[in-house]
Amino acid sequence: NIRLTRSQELILKRVGITTGIPVSTQEVADEFGCTVERVRAIELRFMRRREFIRRRRMRDFLDSIGL
Repeated sequence: NIRLTRSQELILKRVGITTGIPVSTQEVADEFGCTVERVRAIELRFMRRREFIRRRRMRDFLDSIGL
């Protein structure tokens, strides 16, 4: 059983992965007891991290084929 961090739970709820229905920023903030700005900051951090991983994978792939 994988234990998710609070930030991970927030992101899953926000994008609707757990329920199939995306939830508004305000609803997520209310449920997690934080501000809308905090939810947005967590989303932004997640998006930046995801972009970093995508770029690293692309660089590794290009390195592996000699480009």
